[in-house]
Amino acid sequence: MLDPKLKQKVIKKYRVHDKDTGSPEVQIAILTTEIKELTRHLKEHRHDFSSRRGLLKKVAERKKLLRYLYRESVDRFEDLIKKLKVKVSQVFIKREEALKELTEQEKALEAKNAKEAKKDKAETKKEDKKAKKTKSKKKTTKKVSKKKTTKKKTTKKKSSKKSKSTKK
Repeated sequence: MLDPKLKQKVIKKYRVHDKDTGSPEVQIAILTTEIKELTRHLKEHRHDFSSRRGLLKKVAERKKLLRYLYRESVDRFEDLIKKLKVKVSQVFIKREEALKELTEQEKALEAKNAKEAKKDKAETKKEDKKAKKTKSKKKTTKKVSKKKTTKKKTTKKKSSKKSKSTKK
C-alpha cells in the first residue's frame, strides 16, 4: 500500500488535467510505484507469498491498462513508458498491432457483409413484388377458367339426362 503523500505526488506528476485521478496514465503510474515497492519488500522477505500474489495481480492489472492505453493512443503509451522507464516486450507491441490489424479487417468484412445484405433484401423485395403480380394474374385466370368449367359440367348433365330418357 502506498503512502497517501507519495500517491498524491505520483498523481500530480502523471495527471492529464488538473482534476485527473483516474486516467490510465495515472493508474499505471500508481501501479508501477506499488510494484516497485512490493519488489523491494520481496527482496527482503523471500517467503512472503501473499505479497507475491498481490504483486502478480498488480502486474497483470498494469498490463491490462497498458494494453488499453496502447489501443487508445500509441503516442500517450510511448510517452508514459519513457517517463516510467517500464520495460515492455516487443511481443506485446507486435501482438497489439496484429490485433489492431485483425479488428480493421473484421470491420471491413462487416461493412462488406452489410452492403451485401442490403442488396439481398432489395432483390428479395423485387422478387416478392413479381411473385405477387404473377399470383394475382393467375387468380384472375383461374376465376375465368372455373366459370368455363362449370358451364361445361351443366351442359354435360343435361345431355346425360337426355341420354337416360332416350334409353328408357
